[in-house]
Amino acid sequence: MAILCCLVCLPTPSPAQESLAKTYREQALAFRKEAEKLRAEASKLRYDAGVERDQAKGLREQSNASQQKGDRDAAAQLRSKAQALEDDAATKEDDATTKTRQCGNLEATAGEKEWNARRIEETSKAACDQLYRREREVVQSAIQSLDSLKQHQKATRVGRETMSVRWLFSHVHDEELKILSESDLNDLFINYETKLAELERQVEIDRDTYATGSRSEKDFAWDVFDLEKDVVNTIMNAEFTLVPKGYDTFEATCYKIERKLNAELAAAEEQLRHSNIPEADKEALLKALKDRQSEDRRKVFMELAPKYRSEKNRVAFFRREWMAIVTELHDLEVQLSKGDDVHRSIASEWTSLFANHFTAERVAANSVAMFAFGTGSMDRFITPWGSECAWLNAKLFPDIQEADAPGVLRMQSIVDNSKSLFVQGGKYDGAAKTIHP
Repeated sequence: MAILCCLVCLPTPSPAQESLAKTYREQALAFRKEAEKLRAEASKLRYDAGVERDQAKGLREQSNASQQKGDRDAAAQLRSKAQALEDDAATKEDDATTKTRQCGNLEATAGEKEWNARRIEETSKAACDQLYRREREVVQSAIQSLDSLKQHQKATRVGRETMSVRWLFSHVHDEELKILSESDLNDLFINYETKLAELERQVEIDRDTYATGSRSEKDFAWDVFDLEKDVVNTIMNAEFTLVPKGYDTFEATCYKIERKLNAELAAAEEQLRHSNIPEADKEALLKALKDRQSEDRRKVFMELAPKYRSEKNRVAFFRREWMAIVTELHDLEVQLSKGDDVHRSIASEWTSLFANHFTAERVAANSVAMFAFGTGSMDRFITPWGSECAWLNAKLFPDIQEADAPGVLRMQSIVDNSKSLFVQGGKYDGAAKTIHP
């Protein structure tokens, strides 16, 4: 509280300080523009290097074919051309690495200039500075949210068997079982991480550009809104796309138990088919086997359902967190509004976005409704077990089991705001009796 009081009592920047902050930002913008130019050049060089490597690969394949036909001269010429392409590709990669390093140095220098400007602006009550400070926080929240999901999936998926193909339980498809590596996980997240990094840079570019006077206060307010909306869409798209990827471990678990039990049942039926014991005894033996197998399936379900519930709880927390962030963004615009102005218009936009993204009624792109309530929604995990398993009808997990199809697991209870999720360890405790006891 004392720190807050001190900040409130700090004087707003003087005209001379504001002028200095503007100079810092103009310098930062120049550095960032040069960095963007170098980044584009590095990207082009890497692309061209990739093309040359592909061409070299094709030439080497042709060389090998010529060698097998006994045409050694043609093979040698093709190898020489391939080597030249590979050497040029290596040079381009080196140049790209140099430009990337220079880009990083320029951005670091720009960051220092912007830090100096922020020190001056931190007590400013100007609308542009309040919007900018909140915008930076929103981007950081998204980066942290994405990293939280990545660390969660690293702990629950990496090194485990996964199966991305669905509904193959009654067939043998062992080739679909794969161990998920950390590199595989990185590949899933890289596009979202890259997008957020781009938005993080754009925040500074927009603020620096506004400082030069080339954008009006109204334009800057809309720039901030557009970027923040992009952040919300990006993080929600990441969450609702990547969470279902985690079901691959559930799929592998279901496949393996069904693979084992189906083979066991087929072997028993084959053995009994050649047996001379009475039919009634055969039926009794098969019933006993199927009852035992049903219990094996029940045990697997009782391990899998709490893990799915853990995923559901994590998504519920994610939804609440971003509902709060969007609400804060709306409230800031209301606070800044002085009537029928740009801030009132943007506040109205946040109201619409909230309704479109976080409720069960409006099925929009990157929305809770699309994820959990739309046709063929991505939240569901369909187990291979249905009405033939009497134990499913007990519905021991009513917050995730469909009423009419208890073998189908759903996340629709994430919109229930009336119950606490903090029970027996919080959002990562899948065994916790959350939402519904």
